[in-house]
Amino acid sequence: MPENASGGSSSSSSLLIRSKNPRRCQAENPLKLLSEFAGPALALPGVIEGAHHGHADFRVGKRLFETLGYPDEKWGMVKLTPDQQAVLIDAEPGMFRPVPGAWGRSGSTNVKLAKIDQVTLRSALEMAWRNVAPKSLLASLETR
Repeated sequence: MPENASGGSSSSSSLLIRSKNPRRCQAENPLKLLSEFAGPALALPGVIEGAHHGHADFRVGKRLFETLGYPDEKWGMVKLTPDQQAVLIDAEPGMFRPVPGAWGRSGSTNVKLAKIDQVTLRSALEMAWRNVAPKSLLASLETR
């Protein structure tokens, strides 16, 4: 498991992993923002890129955990549990918000691409990935 800022292990429902000197995704070009969001997702085991309702998405097998450009190019979406969503929104309300409607109530969470730093992004993506990854892939992440 990744280490949190205090040096201990974090779980998928733990608080955000934060760096002391975060590098925010500050690109002027929306395509660069999208690529900064896609890179960490593709680095996770078993992830494939696809499309969902005209937006790029990332999946483990057939299970989606991240969508880019939703509701527009300034945002992404991660598929969290409602508890994980609450933790992220409470910790960073400028970075995260629930997706409107039933999807948001079930944990789907928008991510403001220009506001999020790389460490927090990787933490949120890993939580979303863990929510859909099969046990065999979860074990592979533990050995990384």
